Amino acid sequence: MFCTGCGNKLEKDWKFCKLCGKPLKQGEQEQPEGGAGISAEKYAATAQPPAVTPAQAPAATKAARVSLSDKLRRIPRAFLYGGIGALVIIAIVLILVFTVFTGGGGSKAESYVNDAFSLIKEGKYQAALEIADKAVEIDPKYARAYAARGEANAYLDKYDKAVADCSKAIELDPELANAYVNRSWAYSETGKYKEAVEDGTKAVELDPKMASAYNNRALAYIYLGEYKKAVADCIKSIELDPKFAKAYANRGWAYAHLGEDKKALNDCSKAIELDPKTALSYNVRANLYLSSGQYDKVLDDCNKAIELNPEYSGAYDNRGLAYYYKGQYDDAVADLNKAIECNPKSSDAYTNRGMVYNNLGQCEKALTDSNKAIELNPKNASAYCNRAYSLCRLHQYEKALADSNKAIELDPKMSPAYTNRGAAYIGLGKHDMAIAECNKAMELNPKSAYAYYNRGLAYQKLGKTDNAIADYKRSLELKPDLEDPRNALKNLNVPGY
Repeated sequence: MFCTGCGNKLEKDWKFCKLCGKPLKQGEQEQPEGGAGISAEKYAATAQPPAVTPAQAPAATKAARVSLSDKLRRIPRAFLYGGIGALVIIAIVLILVFTVFTGGGGSKAESYVNDAFSLIKEGKYQAALEIADKAVEIDPKYARAYAARGEANAYLDKYDKAVADCSKAIELDPELANAYVNRSWAYSETGKYKEAVEDGTKAVELDPKMASAYNNRALAYIYLGEYKKAVADCIKSIELDPKFAKAYANRGWAYAHLGEDKKALNDCSKAIELDPKTALSYNVRANLYLSSGQYDKVLDDCNKAIELNPEYSGAYDNRGLAYYYKGQYDDAVADLNKAIECNPKSSDAYTNRGMVYNNLGQCEKALTDSNKAIELNPKNASAYCNRAYSLCRLHQYEKALADSNKAIELDPKMSPAYTNRGAAYIGLGKHDMAIAECNKAMELNPKSAYAYYNRGLAYQKLGKTDNAIADYKRSLELKPDLEDPRNALKNLNVPGY
């Protein structure tokens, strides 16, 4: 007998087929299914195979069905189940390999990165940094983890670390636009403005619809003094994202440099309306108030910026300047110390502290700060101007003249630089040249008390006492707390002084 399941030859006493395991029924066929035992000779003797009767049809149909699965049924079950298990193991291994080499997609690292970006949007930068650290630790080859950490570091004014993280992200994924965007920002804040523009341009190239790419390039253009380009980039950024507060703030900053103060103030106020929790907007508006002499408003906006971001170097810098112009020098120094503590690479903070030290008569300290400011930014015209003032006070007139020349070269419209050059000429005995310099300073700033004092001193040296007295008086009208013109009037025995 033969098994109807697999065709295996059976023994009489078997209860089931020992090959395929099929239970046996009484009266199993004595031929394997698939034929009725017709001999080759019979086929050879006739032109056609024998007709199949209706009674034979079910058997023939059954035979056809069985033959389709014959091969599978003849595979021992142990081999079949073993093969399936092996395939499952291979599939699991492939999934694990895919997860590792695709940078943690769907992994815990990705979850941490998404959380970090969410925290950044909420302004929780330190928390975002800590979460991003975990993502990097879990998957050191995950580009987005470094990008997230770089952005958090940038918001915390840790720009060198931001550059390092973004560079690592770009190394791992050269097409990651967000990494170029944030490195552009960090480069701007560390004085690498051309690199910042290049990164901003690359980000725009990779993602032309990324509003922050245009905004960060605009920031670099502002630092480079290319204010019209900055405005154009901010306009594009706002077009892509009409609620992007920082783009309004930066456009306001650019407008301020272009002398369009009304537009600048409107943009800053719009930025604050859109996002009252963005410290940058308050600080840019504080800059505008500073230039218009509204020092109490400067203090209000800087206080708000510092409340939102206690490590905001720029806000301490502006508040320090407001205190300086209000004559609160100790408060000014304290704020500028804090600005430098928050950002030791802020050339502006050293420049401004040097200016305060000059007014306190601490010229050696001022000189040290000016040197540091120039080291950090060799194109800082104000730092050269401040150093020239210190050098004049220290009677180093040739050096003062050289620094004044450099300041004017960098910024031909800087009134104090001409005043200081005039002071240097007085020290060198070139009084007519000093008067010409003071006239230029007054042309640029008719309310320059120091220019009037220096011209008065030059007139006095030339024996033009009446002109000198008139200039000294005008100097005191503009700045009543100045001691030098008051003492000069006393020495000339002018009544009332």
